[in-house]
Amino acid sequence: MAALILLVPEVAAACPICFGAADSPMVDAARLGVIAMGTLTVSVLAVLGVWCTRLARWETEAQSASSHAGSIDPPSTVRNPQ
Repeated sequence: MAALILLVPEVAAACPICFGAADSPMVDAARLGVIAMGTLTVSVLAVLGVWCTRLARWETEAQSASSHAGSIDPPSTVRNPQ
């Protein structure tokens, strides 16, 4: 493939994106695609981060509740003397 490109340079003509035509509709579409995919990636990672933070908080609360469960006094069973 490299030999073909070196022997026939016309085959290696670049598309408008690679060639640098900044006003091409294909360049605008590529920019929009990059922005959309970047936004999607950041959104998914943000949701995953929030979920992991909540999961860690829930686990901490559950461990705290289970460690304090033995130290809590049971409700009083004193009857009203009548």
